[in-house]
Amino acid sequence: NVFRFSSPPQRVRDLACGREPGVARLPSPARRGRARRAMSNAPTPRKHHTEKEEEEIVMSTLRRLLTAIDHGDYDTYCELNDAALTAFEPEAHGALVEGLTFHKLYLSCAARDSRSPTFCAQSTIASPRFQLLGENHALVAYTRLSQRVGADGVPHENATNETRVFGREGANGEWICLHFHRSPVS
Repeated sequence: NVFRFSSPPQRVRDLACGREPGVARLPSPARRGRARRAMSNAPTPRKHHTEKEEEEIVMSTLRRLLTAIDHGDYDTYCELNDAALTAFEPEAHGALVEGLTFHKLYLSCAARDSRSPTFCAQSTIASPRFQLLGENHALVAYTRLSQRVGADGVPHENATNETRVFGREGANGEWICLHFHRSPVS
């Protein structure tokens, strides 16, 4: 038997950090940086790093992103993700998620829990595989081990396989997440 889709996969679109995805969708990070430098008329050269240094910078950004997720820090989440972030994740049931608002509910619940005196959460990046994709993009594949003690004091553990694509933003070339795919470890 061959499984056939009766309709194309759904796409989830909504507002991201107060910006509509269609409006917030920016050119590639490299073009954005060039456009900002051209507008300022003050070229800001970006320091070139070795591949190992770039890996350390991207992995540090990833750790900050996972900490923001663990603690429900939506402002930092918005800072470290592109407004037009795309994602495939279990909560979307096969639909492509576009923008950041889909995640706001989950982050607000984590933020509420994090105010409890018994709350504690952390993510561990296990078996990371880093790959630089040209000068302005990078890919990180890893297993994320999540540990959380909720407001009720009950511990929860979870493992997911994640792949994240990062790109550069701005004249200084800060790394932000452009896309991720997350699936449970079976």
